[in-house]
Amino acid sequence: MLSVIGVFLLIIIILGILLYQRQVQAKQISENTYNMAFYELVDYVENVETYLAKSLISTTPQHGAETLTSLWREANMAQSYLARLPIESQELEKTQKFLNQVSDYSYSLSRKNIYNESLGRKI
Repeated sequence: MLSVIGVFLLIIIILGILLYQRQVQAKQISENTYNMAFYELVDYVENVETYLAKSLISTTPQHGAETLTSLWREANMAQSYLARLPIESQELEKTQKFLNQVSDYSYSLSRKNIYNESLGRKI
């Protein structure tokens, strides 16, 4: 009788240790995923800033369209990685809105540029 209780106790201890290890591993994987998303977000936002600057100095319609299309892609990717972060705040909502506006506007300007339409205001 005592040996049966000992065996059950040993099995429970082993299962407890295994469950704890899996929980620690799952937490580590989750943290690594969030860290990767954050660093990718930072990288894409820096690229957005770079492409915004390049779009200001584009001299040909082809280069402008290429730059604006890259800007559109980078802004979309930044939005994607921002959505993966487990944080919700007013500032992040504003960042999401800004990236969305940059993405939409750069896409629109890129299309205009490709079809040789004027990027200035129509009066």
